Amino acid sequence: MKLPETLWEHLLELKECADRGTVKTVGLYYNKKRGFITTPHGMSNGGNVVRLMGSFGSIKSDAIVELLSGKLYLEVLDPREANIVECLKIYTPLALAKVFSDHSPFVMVHVAQSIDGKIATEAGSSKWIGNRENLVHAHRLRALADGILVGGNTVMRDAPSLNVRHVKGNDPIRIVWSNEPEKLKKLKHIPNGRTFLVKDISNSFPRPAIEGIHTCINYQKNSDIDTVDQILLELKKNNIHSLIIEGGSRTISSFLKNNAIHWMQFHISPYLFGSGISCISTPTIHEVQEGKKLNNIIFTRVGDAVMITGELEKHHVL
Repeated sequence: MKLPETLWEHLLELKECADRGTVKTVGLYYNKKRGFITTPHGMSNGGNVVRLMGSFGSIKSDAIVELLSGKLYLEVLDPREANIVECLKIYTPLALAKVFSDHSPFVMVHVAQSIDGKIATEAGSSKWIGNRENLVHAHRLRALADGILVGGNTVMRDAPSLNVRHVKGNDPIRIVWSNEPEKLKKLKHIPNGRTFLVKDISNSFPRPAIEGIHTCINYQKNSDIDTVDQILLELKKNNIHSLIIEGGSRTISSFLKNNAIHWMQFHISPYLFGSGISCISTPTIHEVQEGKKLNNIIFTRVGDAVMITGELEKHHVL
Protein backbone atom coordinates (compact mmCIF):
# COMPACT_ATOMS: atom_id res chain seq x y z
CA MET A 1 0.00 0.00 0.00
CA LYS A 2 1.56 3.25 -1.17
CA LEU A 3 -0.44 6.34 -0.36
CA PRO A 4 0.10 9.21 -2.84
CA GLU A 5 0.88 12.55 -1.15
CA THR A 6 -1.99 14.26 -2.98
CA LEU A 7 -4.45 11.68 -1.67
CA TRP A 8 -3.16 12.17 1.87
CA GLU A 9 -3.74 15.93 1.60
CA HIS A 10 -7.25 15.24 0.34
CA LEU A 11 -7.95 12.92 3.30
CA LEU A 12 -6.82 15.58 5.77
CA GLU A 13 -9.12 18.07 4.01
CA LEU A 14 -11.98 15.56 4.21
CA LYS A 15 -11.54 15.20 7.98
CA GLU A 16 -11.51 18.99 8.39
CA CYS A 17 -14.72 19.28 6.38
CA ALA A 18 -16.37 16.49 8.37
CA ASP A 19 -15.33 18.09 11.67
CA ARG A 20 -16.64 21.51 10.62
CA GLY A 21 -19.95 20.01 9.53
CA THR A 22 -19.44 20.83 5.85
CA VAL A 23 -19.95 17.13 5.09
CA LYS A 24 -23.26 16.17 6.67
CA THR A 25 -24.13 13.03 4.73
CA VAL A 26 -22.03 10.45 2.98
CA GLY A 27 -22.48 10.87 -0.76
CA LEU A 28 -19.05 11.73 -2.09
CA TYR A 29 -16.96 10.96 -5.12
CA TYR A 30 -13.19 10.85 -4.94
CA ASN A 31 -11.60 12.63 -7.87
CA LYS A 32 -7.83 12.33 -8.33
CA LYS A 33 -7.40 16.01 -9.12
CA ARG A 34 -10.24 17.65 -7.23
CA GLY A 35 -10.35 15.53 -4.08
CA PHE A 36 -13.66 14.59 -2.40
CA ILE A 37 -16.57 16.17 -4.22
CA THR A 38 -20.35 15.94 -4.49
CA THR A 39 -21.35 15.57 -8.11
CA PRO A 40 -24.50 14.52 -9.97
CA HIS A 41 -24.88 10.75 -10.12
CA GLY A 42 -23.50 9.31 -13.32
CA MET A 43 -20.61 11.74 -13.72
CA SER A 44 -18.06 8.97 -14.09
CA ASN A 45 -15.55 10.67 -16.34
CA GLY A 46 -12.95 13.24 -15.34
CA GLY A 47 -10.98 11.22 -12.80
CA ASN A 48 -13.60 9.89 -10.36
CA VAL A 49 -12.19 6.76 -8.71
CA VAL A 50 -14.78 5.78 -6.08
CA ARG A 51 -18.09 6.88 -4.64
CA LEU A 52 -18.60 6.84 -0.87
CA MET A 53 -22.15 6.16 0.29
CA GLY A 54 -24.04 5.96 3.56
CA SER A 55 -26.31 3.27 2.11
CA PHE A 56 -26.95 1.55 -1.19
CA GLY A 57 -30.31 -0.16 -0.74
CA SER A 58 -30.56 -3.73 -1.96
CA ILE A 59 -28.15 -3.39 -4.86
CA LYS A 60 -25.76 -6.32 -5.16
CA SER A 61 -22.58 -5.57 -7.02
CA ASP A 62 -18.97 -6.68 -6.89
CA ALA A 63 -18.07 -3.00 -7.27
CA ILE A 64 -19.61 -2.12 -3.89
CA VAL A 65 -17.54 -2.71 -0.75
CA GLU A 66 -19.15 -2.57 2.68
CA LEU A 67 -16.80 -0.88 5.15
CA LEU A 68 -19.18 -0.31 8.08
CA SER A 69 -22.53 -2.10 8.12
CA GLY A 70 -25.36 0.27 7.33
CA LYS A 71 -23.04 3.28 7.65
CA LEU A 72 -20.37 3.40 4.98
CA TYR A 73 -19.99 1.79 1.56
CA LEU A 74 -17.51 2.31 -1.23
CA GLU A 75 -18.35 1.86 -4.90
CA VAL A 76 -15.36 1.32 -7.18
CA LEU A 77 -15.76 3.39 -10.34
CA ASP A 78 -12.27 2.92 -11.77
CA PRO A 79 -10.78 -0.51 -10.92
CA ARG A 80 -7.53 0.51 -12.63
CA GLU A 81 -6.78 2.70 -9.61
CA ALA A 82 -6.45 -0.29 -7.28
CA ASN A 83 -3.87 1.35 -5.00
CA ILE A 84 -6.00 4.46 -4.43
CA VAL A 85 -9.05 2.29 -3.77
CA GLU A 86 -7.08 0.26 -1.21
CA CYS A 87 -5.99 3.42 0.60
CA LEU A 88 -9.53 4.84 0.64
CA LYS A 89 -10.87 1.64 2.20
CA ILE A 90 -8.42 1.95 5.09
CA TYR A 91 -8.57 5.68 5.84
CA THR A 92 -12.02 7.10 4.99
CA PRO A 93 -13.88 5.61 8.01
CA LEU A 94 -11.66 7.58 10.40
CA ALA A 95 -11.82 10.76 8.33
CA LEU A 96 -15.63 10.63 8.24
CA ALA A 97 -16.18 9.46 11.83
CA LYS A 98 -18.00 12.59 12.97
CA VAL A 99 -20.55 12.20 10.14
CA PHE A 100 -21.79 8.76 11.20
CA SER A 101 -21.03 8.62 14.95
CA ASP A 102 -24.07 9.94 16.83
CA HIS A 103 -24.04 8.43 20.32
CA SER A 104 -20.61 6.89 20.70
CA PRO A 105 -17.17 7.61 19.24
CA PHE A 106 -15.99 5.42 16.38
CA VAL A 107 -13.54 3.11 18.17
CA MET A 108 -10.69 1.49 16.29
CA VAL A 109 -7.92 -0.79 17.56
CA HIS A 110 -4.58 -0.87 15.77
CA VAL A 111 -1.92 -3.29 17.00
CA ALA A 112 1.30 -4.75 15.65
CA GLN A 113 1.73 -8.38 16.63
CA SER A 114 3.73 -11.49 15.86
CA ILE A 115 2.26 -14.31 13.79
CA ASP A 116 1.37 -16.09 17.03
CA GLY A 117 -0.51 -13.09 18.44
CA LYS A 118 2.06 -11.48 20.76
CA ILE A 119 2.38 -7.71 21.12
CA ALA A 120 5.50 -7.90 23.32
CA THR A 121 7.97 -10.38 24.76
CA GLU A 122 7.64 -11.66 28.32
CA ALA A 123 10.07 -8.89 29.34
CA GLY A 124 7.80 -6.28 27.74
CA SER A 125 9.93 -5.54 24.66
CA SER A 126 7.84 -4.49 21.66
CA LYS A 127 10.13 -2.28 19.53
CA TRP A 128 9.83 -2.86 16.73
CA ILE A 129 7.38 -5.64 15.98
CA GLY A 130 5.85 -3.54 13.24
CA ASN A 131 7.94 -2.43 10.27
CA ARG A 132 8.72 1.09 9.08
CA GLU A 133 5.73 1.15 6.74
CA ASN A 134 3.42 0.33 9.64
CA LEU A 135 4.92 3.11 11.74
CA VAL A 136 4.06 5.63 9.04
CA HIS A 137 0.60 4.10 8.67
CA ALA A 138 -0.01 4.32 12.43
CA HIS A 139 0.86 8.01 12.36
CA ARG A 140 -1.60 8.54 9.53
CA LEU A 141 -4.31 6.95 11.67
CA ARG A 142 -3.37 9.28 14.53
CA ALA A 143 -3.61 12.31 12.25
CA LEU A 144 -7.14 11.32 11.22
CA ALA A 145 -8.35 10.49 14.74
CA ASP A 146 -9.59 12.83 17.47
CA GLY A 147 -8.06 10.84 20.31
CA ILE A 148 -5.59 8.03 20.99
CA LEU A 149 -5.98 5.85 24.07
CA VAL A 150 -3.46 3.70 25.95
CA GLY A 151 -3.34 2.19 29.41
CA GLY A 152 -0.98 3.10 32.23
CA ASN A 153 1.15 -0.02 31.71
CA THR A 154 1.87 1.02 28.13
CA VAL A 155 2.97 4.48 29.29
CA MET A 156 5.22 2.99 31.97
CA ARG A 157 6.78 0.40 29.62
CA ASP A 158 7.11 2.32 26.36
CA ALA A 159 6.92 6.04 27.33
CA PRO A 160 5.10 6.73 24.04
CA SER A 161 4.72 10.23 22.61
CA LEU A 162 1.44 9.32 20.89
CA ASN A 163 1.80 12.21 18.47
CA VAL A 164 2.18 12.64 14.71
CA ARG A 165 5.80 12.85 13.64
CA HIS A 166 6.14 10.90 10.40
CA VAL A 167 3.33 12.44 8.36
CA LYS A 168 1.65 15.77 7.82
CA GLY A 169 -1.30 16.35 10.17
CA ASN A 170 -2.42 17.37 13.64
CA ASP A 171 -1.72 15.45 16.84
CA PRO A 172 -4.71 13.64 18.38
CA ILE A 173 -5.64 14.20 22.02
CA ARG A 174 -3.66 11.77 24.17
CA ILE A 175 -5.82 9.75 26.53
CA VAL A 176 -4.33 7.62 29.31
CA TRP A 177 -6.46 5.21 31.34
CA SER A 178 -4.81 4.70 34.71
CA ASN A 179 -5.56 4.76 38.45
CA GLU A 180 -1.92 4.46 39.49
CA PRO A 181 -0.04 7.81 39.64
CA GLU A 182 3.42 6.25 39.37
CA LYS A 183 2.59 4.95 35.89
CA LEU A 184 2.29 8.50 34.56
CA LYS A 185 5.89 9.43 35.38
CA LYS A 186 7.11 8.49 31.89
CA LEU A 187 4.40 10.43 30.09
CA LYS A 188 6.30 12.68 27.71
CA HIS A 189 5.53 16.37 27.57
CA ILE A 190 4.23 17.42 24.17
CA PRO A 191 4.35 21.18 23.44
CA ASN A 192 0.86 22.49 22.62
CA GLY A 193 -0.56 18.98 23.00
CA ARG A 194 -3.59 18.00 25.07
CA THR A 195 -3.75 15.01 27.41
CA PHE A 196 -6.80 13.47 29.07
CA LEU A 197 -6.61 11.20 32.12
CA VAL A 198 -9.28 8.50 32.48
CA LYS A 199 -9.69 7.45 36.12
CA ASP A 200 -12.09 6.32 38.83
CA ILE A 201 -13.94 9.35 40.25
CA SER A 202 -12.96 8.33 43.77
CA ASN A 203 -9.26 8.42 42.92
CA SER A 204 -7.56 11.71 43.83
CA PHE A 205 -4.22 11.94 42.08
CA PRO A 206 -1.45 13.94 43.79
CA ARG A 207 -0.71 17.19 41.97
CA PRO A 208 2.76 16.23 40.59
CA ALA A 209 1.26 13.13 38.96
CA ILE A 210 -1.24 15.09 36.89
CA GLU A 211 0.93 17.96 35.70
CA GLY A 212 0.35 18.26 31.98
CA ILE A 213 -3.12 16.65 32.24
CA HIS A 214 -5.70 19.00 30.74
CA THR A 215 -8.91 17.08 31.41
CA CYS A 216 -9.93 14.25 33.73
CA ILE A 217 -12.50 11.80 32.38
CA ASN A 218 -14.09 10.25 35.47
CA TYR A 219 -16.13 7.08 35.80
CA GLN A 220 -17.86 5.41 38.73
CA LYS A 221 -17.26 1.68 39.09
CA ASN A 222 -20.47 0.92 40.96
CA SER A 223 -22.64 2.84 38.55
CA ASP A 224 -25.51 1.23 36.66
CA ILE A 225 -23.66 2.19 33.47
CA ASP A 226 -20.65 0.07 32.54
CA THR A 227 -17.22 1.65 32.98
CA VAL A 228 -16.35 1.58 29.27
CA ASP A 229 -19.74 3.08 28.37
CA GLN A 230 -19.18 5.90 30.86
CA ILE A 231 -15.76 6.61 29.38
CA LEU A 232 -17.10 6.72 25.82
CA LEU A 233 -19.99 9.02 26.77
CA GLU A 234 -17.61 11.45 28.47
CA LEU A 235 -15.18 11.37 25.55
CA LYS A 236 -18.02 12.11 23.14
CA LYS A 237 -19.01 15.11 25.28
CA ASN A 238 -15.42 16.32 24.88
CA ASN A 239 -15.64 16.17 21.05
CA ILE A 240 -13.86 12.86 20.67
CA HIS A 241 -15.74 11.41 17.68
CA SER A 242 -13.04 8.92 16.68
CA LEU A 243 -10.78 7.00 19.03
CA ILE A 244 -7.78 4.79 18.31
CA ILE A 245 -6.67 2.29 20.96
CA GLU A 246 -3.02 1.33 20.60
CA GLY A 247 -2.57 -0.67 23.79
CA GLY A 248 -2.08 -2.43 25.93
CA SER A 249 -3.64 -5.83 26.29
CA ARG A 250 -5.79 -4.98 29.33
CA THR A 251 -7.16 -1.81 27.75
CA ILE A 252 -7.99 -3.48 24.44
CA SER A 253 -9.56 -6.45 26.24
CA SER A 254 -11.76 -4.18 28.40
CA PHE A 255 -13.24 -2.52 25.34
CA LEU A 256 -13.59 -5.84 23.51
CA LYS A 257 -15.46 -7.48 26.40
CA ASN A 258 -17.95 -4.62 26.30
CA ASN A 259 -18.48 -4.80 22.52
CA ALA A 260 -17.21 -1.22 22.32
CA ILE A 261 -14.82 -1.70 19.38
CA HIS A 262 -16.07 -1.06 15.86
CA TRP A 263 -12.99 -1.70 13.74
CA MET A 264 -9.95 -3.87 14.53
CA GLN A 265 -6.71 -3.74 12.61
CA PHE A 266 -3.90 -6.26 13.08
CA HIS A 267 -0.46 -5.66 11.59
CA ILE A 268 0.94 -9.19 11.51
CA SER A 269 4.72 -9.20 11.35
CA PRO A 270 6.84 -12.18 10.19
CA TYR A 271 7.98 -13.00 13.74
CA LEU A 272 7.25 -16.05 15.89
CA PHE A 273 7.72 -15.49 19.63
CA GLY A 274 6.45 -18.71 21.19
CA SER A 275 5.87 -16.78 24.42
CA GLY A 276 5.09 -13.22 25.41
CA ILE A 277 2.18 -10.88 26.04
CA SER A 278 -0.97 -11.65 24.10
CA CYS A 279 -2.85 -8.89 22.32
CA ILE A 280 -6.16 -9.92 23.88
CA SER A 281 -7.12 -11.63 27.12
CA THR A 282 -10.80 -12.46 27.54
CA PRO A 283 -12.79 -15.06 29.48
CA THR A 284 -12.36 -18.67 28.33
CA ILE A 285 -14.67 -19.83 25.57
CA HIS A 286 -15.54 -23.45 24.78
CA GLU A 287 -17.09 -23.28 21.32
CA VAL A 288 -15.83 -21.59 18.16
CA GLN A 289 -19.14 -19.77 17.81
CA GLU A 290 -18.51 -17.98 21.12
CA GLY A 291 -15.53 -16.12 19.67
CA LYS A 292 -15.59 -12.55 18.38
CA LYS A 293 -15.79 -12.48 14.60
CA LEU A 294 -14.59 -9.86 12.13
CA ASN A 295 -16.72 -9.03 9.10
CA ASN A 296 -16.04 -7.00 5.96
CA ILE A 297 -12.40 -8.06 6.00
CA ILE A 298 -9.72 -6.03 4.22
CA PHE A 299 -6.30 -7.59 3.56
CA THR A 300 -3.47 -5.13 2.97
CA ARG A 301 0.19 -5.74 2.17
CA VAL A 302 2.42 -3.51 4.32
CA GLY A 303 6.05 -4.05 3.39
CA ASP A 304 7.08 -7.51 4.57
CA ALA A 305 3.93 -7.87 6.67
CA VAL A 306 0.19 -8.21 6.15
CA MET A 307 -2.54 -6.13 7.76
CA ILE A 308 -6.01 -7.48 8.49
CA THR A 309 -8.80 -4.95 9.07
CA GLY A 310 -12.36 -5.86 9.93
CA GLU A 311 -15.57 -4.75 11.57
CA LEU A 312 -16.54 -6.55 14.77
CA GLU A 313 -19.72 -8.53 14.35
CA LYS A 314 -21.19 -7.19 17.61
CA HIS A 315 -20.46 -3.65 18.68
CA HIS A 316 -22.08 -0.52 20.08
CA VAL A 317 -24.44 1.37 17.81
CA LEU A 318 -22.71 4.54 16.69
